[in-house]
Amino acid sequence: MRPRAASPCLVLLALALGTLAACNRRLVFPDRQNADGGGTGGAAANGDALGGADRPDAADARADGSAPNPDAIPDGAPAPDGAQDRAEDRPEGGPNDGVVADAPPDAPPDSGGGDAPDAGPRDTAADQAETGDAASGGGDGRDAGPDSAPDAGGPIACTQDSECRLSTLHCLTQAGQPGVCVQCRTGADCATVSGAPHCDPASNRCVQCLVPNPDCTAPSSTTSHPSTCGATSHRCTAGCEDDTSTCPAPAICSETTHLCTRCTSSTTDCGGQTPYCHPTDFVCVGCLSNGDCTGGETCDPITGRCVGCQTSKDCHAPGSPLCDPVKLICVSGT
Repeated sequence: MRPRAASPCLVLLALALGTLAACNRRLVFPDRQNADGGGTGGAAANGDALGGADRPDAADARADGSAPNPDAIPDGAPAPDGAQDRAEDRPEGGPNDGVVADAPPDAPPDSGGGDAPDAGPRDTAADQAETGDAASGGGDGRDAGPDSAPDAGGPIACTQDSECRLSTLHCLTQAGQPGVCVQCRTGADCATVSGAPHCDPASNRCVQCLVPNPDCTAPSSTTSHPSTCGATSHRCTAGCEDDTSTCPAPAICSETTHLCTRCTSSTTDCGGQTPYCHPTDFVCVGCLSNGDCTGGETCDPITGRCVGCQTSKDCHAPGSPLCDPVKLICVSGT
């Protein structure tokens, strides 16, 4: 008995199921063709993977009753256009649309070729080191000199009078300390200073008196009351007799202190540029304390006025390291 030929309907049904399964497989596993083809990426490789002799024909049902192989293509049939296009679009040598597989993480840069690394940071550090040497006065053997650093902010550290720049200043040197420019070191430096022939060793400034006698003289040889020398002002206040007019005008002789007095009250006796009455010298002055001064000035107890400096130790501004002993302001001296 002749075996019955397969119904054409069954054959068409099997082909339709195979084509549907293949399309579904390409949507779910788009990279399987390259993986099965060894990752060569060419159209011929896809053809070998799909139409090789080791794969069963698409028309044959699997022995276990499952759906036909979706990758099967009849012998001699060309690869579908979609597979060819996908194979040509992928770069050679790697799956997954150009992502390189198994790339080593954090690969070190090639030390044997390419551009040399930038040497900028190391050169910059070297430049900074050289700049530091120059700023500190070393490295090139140049000495900044005694005047450079003080002029940058602070009084001059002198070693001789000529470095004090002003003829009214002298260099005072002491063991273990830097030299400083002052108005006087001894009375000899005050010999030409009018009204202040004595040198105060505490402030190194020329003053009127250091002690009442013999520095302060009475207005008359017949005066029985002694004169005084101000403790901080170093100003002489002459003694006087109550019953004689021995005080120079406008001073009057105080019956209480027996001193020539120019004021007893700031309110009634002083004003203008000298609004304050000195409590022991009895003269009108410009200030009694720093609180009476403004603009960063201080009250000078010797002159009784607000000043910019009393000695060069008060001068710290760059370019003005010296205190003019007459004007009592910080100057450059040049």
